[in-house]
Amino acid sequence: MNTDEVLPVLAGKMLGENAEKIMAYLAKRGEVTADEIVEKLGMEESEVRKILNALYENSLVKYRRMKGKDGKAAYKYYWRITDEEPIAILEARKRKTLAILRKVLAVEEGKSFYCPICGTYYTFDEAADLFFKCIKCDAVLEALENSEPVERLKRAIEVLENLDFEKAEVSKLKGNS
Repeated sequence: MNTDEVLPVLAGKMLGENAEKIMAYLAKRGEVTADEIVEKLGMEESEVRKILNALYENSLVKYRRMKGKDGKAAYKYYWRITDEEPIAILEARKRKTLAILRKVLAVEEGKSFYCPICGTYYTFDEAADLFFKCIKCDAVLEALENSEPVERLKRAIEVLENLDFEKAEVSKLKGNS
């Protein structure tokens, strides 16, 4: 599978069926405007622009901005598939996901008590400083049992850390849902 085949599939997995259609069109046509995509694929202009921006945010497309005809203030954007290799895109996404999961894990591990009335969470030190009473509603705090979500987060982090896109067959993207 070459880059022009992998990137549309990757876009579809990340952002949905219409993103895959847009990427496939870009792969076929090269550099095009959003207006051309709207016309040729029969999608709403707002949806196409939203998807193109999401594709850009995920490093799947690039754009070139040109001033409108006759020097008008309006700009035209010409979109094309990125030059980056799919593996580099996946590795960057993996790093971002790991950073988010580690932050969530740190928060979850820090939670020790919660208020059964208002749902506010407290670390052990915070709860002890408040004599195990909620600062918002004065209810007695209860110990939080969050070992299951913490373990799930740890497993997810471990799986991602051990994931090697170089060794994995990127062509498997096409067959996995």
